[in-house]
Amino acid sequence: MDKQNIKQAIREAVHKVDGRRIVAAAVVAALLLVWIPVDSVRVHSRELSAHIESLELQIEELTSENRELKIENEELASKVELMSQALSLQAQSEEVRQEEEARLSEPTEFPVTGAVSMIEVTKKDIEEKKKETASAQDIAQVEPLASDTPIMIFTATAGNTVIASGAGVVESIEEDEIYGKMIVIDHGNGYQSVYRNAGASKVEAGANVTRGTVLFVINSNNTVIGFQIKQDGEYVDPMDVVDIAG
Repeated sequence: MDKQNIKQAIREAVHKVDGRRIVAAAVVAALLLVWIPVDSVRVHSRELSAHIESLELQIEELTSENRELKIENEELASKVELMSQALSLQAQSEEVRQEEEARLSEPTEFPVTGAVSMIEVTKKDIEEKKKETASAQDIAQVEPLASDTPIMIFTATAGNTVIASGAGVVESIEEDEIYGKMIVIDHGNGYQSVYRNAGASKVEAGANVTRGTVLFVINSNNTVIGFQIKQDGEYVDPMDVVDIAG
């Protein structure tokens, strides 16, 4: 083979090698172009999946918190209802208590324990007795006790007691020229009750008394009791207030 042919063969061989390199390079480039986007998509997909999982976890946590808040709200509503009922009962109890206190403060209790004899005496009654030509003894017995204001007069036997006809405060204890002593109880509702007797007072001025508190103990020398009631400063007929049957 001459030199010219040798050179030609070398050029052809080099050309074939360069062509193969070009093809190989093109294949590699194509593979890179395909692989890179696929890998990017995979990375992005993983990020999206992680984000979705995070959102789902947040949703689950919020749902759980919502359930807990709902339960807490129901418990609070139940507590509020119970407190409301308790306050209502307390208000009702307070109202009942006040009504009971008001009832017990009214001077309706019969003011003497045990068996008694009772008369109502006013100066007008005395004049009527005189007109009826009642005996001098009857007139002499009641005339000193006569009053221009309504009064109930009792005679009781030893061992009985004079009691407060209603709850209140002892307003005063004074000397009484006819009966000996006079106790006045203020019941705080416009009513005052007045007890007249010759016995020793069992209470002191300013003392709180309840219905039935003993004011005097009846002995042989203080068997006569005078009882009066005032309403808003004016004497009223005790018979209209006191529960005689009680």
